[in-house]
Amino acid sequence: MRVKMLKSYCGVNFAHNVDQEYDLPDDEAQRYISAGGAIAITAAKKSAKKPAKKKAANAEPTRESDA
Repeated sequence: MRVKMLKSYCGVNFAHNVDQEYDLPDDEAQRYISAGGAIAITAAKKSAKKPAKKKAANAEPTRESDA
C-alpha cells in the first residue's frame, strides 16, 4: 500500500521521513495509518507530470528581462 508520512519514523534498518511517499506492506501501512503517522495514497490522488514544453531557439522573449 502506498502511504504519505505525516510523522517521521526510523529504526535500525529504515527511515521514513515526513511528506515522503512509501510503498509498504499492507499490515505495516495500516499500523502507521491507525497511529496517525501516515495517510493512504490512492491512484486517483497521484498527478501525472506533464512534460515541459521546450522553448524554440528562435522564439521571441516574453519578458524584458529575457532579452
